Amino acid sequence: MEGQRISEAERANGLGPWGASPREQRVAEVDPIVGWANISTDGTMALLRQEGWKEVKLTAISEVHVTVAEDPLGPSVPLSRRAQDPQVELSRHSAPAGLWNADTMAWPQYAEGLRRGLDHCQRLERILIAFTA
Repeated sequence: MEGQRISEAERANGLGPWGASPREQRVAEVDPIVGWANISTDGTMALLRQEGWKEVKLTAISEVHVTVAEDPLGPSVPLSRRAQDPQVELSRHSAPAGLWNADTMAWPQYAEGLRRGLDHCQRLERILIAFTA
């Protein structure tokens, strides 16, 4: 499985064959996200026996569902700011992780994003406008 992931990351990030369209899929989509997506990245240091401290990185890619808040008391009672906030739910997660530094992590993260269809998701600016309006 690890060999397949490395191969996909190299294919996703490398140059395509001569004359290939830049729109050609380099990684097969698996469980693509439609609509909004979220990418969260984090890392830490882990002490491995006989190897010392190693950097561990994790990326979580999730589908986003937003539910507009409803006024449970009717329009005459003003809602608190928190009650008016939309409910955001993340689901259908995938999470590539490894003993990577930030530069090395970019390759599998990009490949996983292509696999989940993030290049077809709505742009971030639209999400920010929805929450600030």
